[in-house]
Amino acid sequence: MIENQNSFEKSLNLNEEELQRENALLEKAGAIYRRVEEFVAANKGEDDKEYEKAYIALDDGRKIFFPFDEKSRQVRVWKYNLNEGVRSYGDSCDILPTTDCGLVCTVQIFISDKDAVKLTVSEKKTRNNHIISDEQFQLLDNYLTKLDLSLETMKYDHEATRNDDNLTIGARVARSKQEFEDEIKMNFGDADPKTVILPSVKESVDWWVNAIKEPSNENGGLGDDFNYSVANATGALNFAPTAVTEMQLEIFRDILSRRMMEQLRNGLPARIDYSYSSRSYLHDALEEANISDARLPYRSSMTITPSRSVLSIAGFEKEIYNSKKDRKIML
Repeated sequence: MIENQNSFEKSLNLNEEELQRENALLEKAGAIYRRVEEFVAANKGEDDKEYEKAYIALDDGRKIFFPFDEKSRQVRVWKYNLNEGVRSYGDSCDILPTTDCGLVCTVQIFISDKDAVKLTVSEKKTRNNHIISDEQFQLLDNYLTKLDLSLETMKYDHEATRNDDNLTIGARVARSKQEFEDEIKMNFGDADPKTVILPSVKESVDWWVNAIKEPSNENGGLGDDFNYSVANATGALNFAPTAVTEMQLEIFRDILSRRMMEQLRNGLPARIDYSYSSRSYLHDALEEANISDARLPYRSSMTITPSRSVLSIAGFEKEIYNSKKDRKIML
């Protein structure tokens, strides 16, 4: 295997000096990886097993994340400067210890008004590898040397690591199931969860019922969008002449409520999305009730948890229900 690799490297016209130069960079990258790995092992807490990755802060403003899952191990270092929310300049470094190409190190440097510089060195060579120039070698070598020095200032960011957005899928499901049980207990005591509807679900379904009763395609000034304009015109023609009966609304309410409760019982948020057509259980409820989805506001979506419901229309969010605030905000 080694002979085949050496032959392949020769076919790429890699001379001994170039190989040694790239191997020197990989040694630096590998040393950085091991330092971060050892730091995380020494500082992580027992509770961190619920989270996907460790976050580390450096004094120069760079951030590092390091996944806890051994199958996803890598070191990512980054620092971006934003100009009105858009990345203008900065840098990032990815060190992956085990890939099809062995150890891989990629550095990207973003310069305002210029293309990003992206340089990669890998343990095993492929036909997609490009020999780095003397200038590129110096750039990578300086970058990795400075990064190695800055690791002296590593601080384990427990707050960022233990953020809810960093939870593993398993931990998210477990917490959501517990939240579901707590909300059932608080609102209905010992009632069978299959026989009740949580307030977050009820208020959410009420919103969609009201949207069907009084159809409106006003959604935050998207009238200039061609697709919206076409859908708006078609939708208006579709639903304007047709009234919806109370029986249809009750069928819609019942199906949507049950499907959403089933989702929450399984530890998953209930998500409803309507761009220019309905999807998933919103589509099923409309179809069963024989109601046209053209009655709904375009580009609307909703995320429902056992304790909260948030509506988004054309990127603008409004809270429909929040049990922790003990109040409802209705649109």
